[in-house]
Amino acid sequence: MSAIVPSQRVKNRKFTSYLLWFAGFFWLCGLHRLYNGKTASGILWLCTLGLFGIGQFVDLFFIPDMAEKRHRQLFGDRPSNF
Repeated sequence: MSAIVPSQRVKNRKFTSYLLWFAGFFWLCGLHRLYNGKTASGILWLCTLGLFGIGQFVDLFFIPDMAEKRHRQLFGDRPSNF
């Protein structure tokens, strides 16, 4: 069985999400959540500086899944095994 290779759009979404996550170092926490369609938690992250930095750090590990889910919502592609 071969692995499903993620499309270039998914890779671009993940890369952009990580760039927006990095904006948290400049007091703009939560932009990656807003970009991936998580409006309520994105606003919460903005107001609390990423849940006082803890949520911002944890999101570092959740970004790939968040980006793929949002991509599937927008384009209906299959999930990747990458």
